Amino acid sequence: MENLEKIIEWLKTQKAPFEDKKLNRENWKSEFGQNREVNTPIGVVKMGKDQFYKLIKKHRQKYFGLIKPTLENPLLILTSPENSLSFIKTFAHFKYEDRLLYFLSVAVSIDNQEIIIANYPPTPKDIADLLEKGILRYASDEEIKVFFEK
Repeated sequence: MENLEKIIEWLKTQKAPFEDKKLNRENWKSEFGQNREVNTPIGVVKMGKDQFYKLIKKHRQKYFGLIKPTLENPLLILTSPENSLSFIKTFAHFKYEDRLLYFLSVAVSIDNQEIIIANYPPTPKDIADLLEKGILRYASDEEIKVFFEK
């Protein structure tokens, strides 16, 4: 993709403050409610049943506060070649505010409902691959859409 560098530069300029929230049952319920649903720019998604435990198992508790902002206000939503949805947002790094942290939430369609199956900080290479192979579904800035036109 010839505009890959322009998109990545734009992502870097959009970083939000890191949201440090403690992962526990009460905060999880406060964030996602009884139904585990979140409104996104392209419709409602539902947190997978195992996402709470998966964050703990994969030592990703510190990223809990990034999930809901990534889903509610993503910078980009892409459809991957595997047909999953990738919600992308950038944040200031939790230790070094001048550094960038990419965050990704991935949804798959199960019984006509988009279910979040992963939440993690991908590598810059993962982001570049997604940008090159994915199809744009949503961009928070109208002007960035032109860089996805093929």
